Amino acid sequence: MSNDQPLIPPENALGDIPNAIRTAGDLCRDATFVDSEVINKKVFDLFDANSDLLNVPVVESGEVVGLINRDSFMRSMARRFHWELYANKRCSKMMDTAAMTIDADTPISELAALLLGDRNSHRLSDGFVIKSGKKLVGTGLTSDVLAAVLFTQRLLAEQLTKANERLKTLTLTDPLTGLHNRRHFNEVFAQELKRAKRSAQSVGLIMLDIDYFKKLNDRLGHQAGDTALCEVAATLSGCLRRPSDFCFRVGGEEFAVLAVDATPESILSLSEALRRAVEDRGLNHPDHPLGIVTLSAGAALSDPKKDSTDSLYARADKALYAAKGNGRNRVTFATASD
Repeated sequence: MSNDQPLIPPENALGDIPNAIRTAGDLCRDATFVDSEVINKKVFDLFDANSDLLNVPVVESGEVVGLINRDSFMRSMARRFHWELYANKRCSKMMDTAAMTIDADTPISELAALLLGDRNSHRLSDGFVIKSGKKLVGTGLTSDVLAAVLFTQRLLAEQLTKANERLKTLTLTDPLTGLHNRRHFNEVFAQELKRAKRSAQSVGLIMLDIDYFKKLNDRLGHQAGDTALCEVAATLSGCLRRPSDFCFRVGGEEFAVLAVDATPESILSLSEALRRAVEDRGLNHPDHPLGIVTLSAGAALSDPKKDSTDSLYARADKALYAAKGNGRNRVTFATASD
């Protein structure tokens, strides 16, 4: 009659309901239909023989006239003297005549509105009959509908969360190199400097610039320039070992590295490691005196008591221009008095 859809209790709904549930037909359970003239003893035998049978539709002249709910029926028959009084009576006396007959193509959202709109009128164990055209195909449970609705809501919430995360990543990432962008640099720079002041630590800022980058673009073209930017970005990222170190592309050929809890020795050592790593890559640059891509770097260390983002940035930037002015492919460290 239908697929063997297992019972999905509401408490397990969020993890168990498959994506494919879209209509009432997707929730259809096999059902045993009985005629309204069948006696209660035979209905009892049906329930007793099949613990998975939760509802029995009652038909008369091919039309559903009611539904017998397992829990209600078995509780009623277990009452004192009820077996003797009702076992041989017609089952139509025990059925719920308000049970709905739902078309298999009914969307879950519409079905939920029908069954769950009035919470007091439908228990989770209550059932409904499912038909396809004029053919009766099985039954469904209100609990399954609720489970499907909960799953759909969670799925939509997860999709929205992932979409928002992707959007946030796009707004904070440089699309060419995959590094954090200038916007993210500004946010992280301010956060880390504020945190460092509270803990009386220093933040190291390294500004890096590709030497003679315009000449590279003019000679080899923008595609080669983009390739060089990506190679340099990957090299810089590969040099950062601590989770508290961050690399950003902050301008055309300009990069920045933030190092938290830094010392003069550690920031100088990291700056030199970055410069040397790019030089060692040996990326082709025909208009560079060395014939390869190199970096100039300016480094500065924050004073926890008085530095702001503007003052620290200005000192690192000044050191960068000093490195470029003194021959490029070198590191210049800015002291607190610079």
